[in-house]
Amino acid sequence: MKEEEIPRELAEILGHSHSQRIATLVKDLIYTNLPRLEEGQREILMSPHLLSAFQKMREFMFERVYQGEYCMAEKEKAMYVLEFLFRHFMKHQEKLPAMYREIGSREGAERAVVDYLSSLTDQYCLALFQALALPNPIIV
Repeated sequence: MKEEEIPRELAEILGHSHSQRIATLVKDLIYTNLPRLEEGQREILMSPHLLSAFQKMREFMFERVYQGEYCMAEKEKAMYVLEFLFRHFMKHQEKLPAMYREIGSREGAERAVVDYLSSLTDQYCLALFQALALPNPIIV
């Protein structure tokens, strides 16, 4: 999806780029909640105006991106990668980072492996799969 595909009314409120949208949300959270926190309130809220735009953007993103044709076509491959990594780390828990081995000792191996996999970026997850599942090329 391209930036210009985002509905204009949402871009005007939230920002015209990803970084502008993040900045808008962070500033709104600070300006909305700082006075509330000083009054002793502990619930963190977005301003009603921004919350409405954020929810509309979320709906748009789910419809056009997360549940769009491209993502749905890639879902089966992504599931294969995650299932492979899950099985691998269930068999080789000693290869998990120390923090996740500790989680495993307290909460069980499945929890540790799931937590580890959920912490990976897409790029690192694919690189890890490639390193574990695909042969290295032989240079002749």
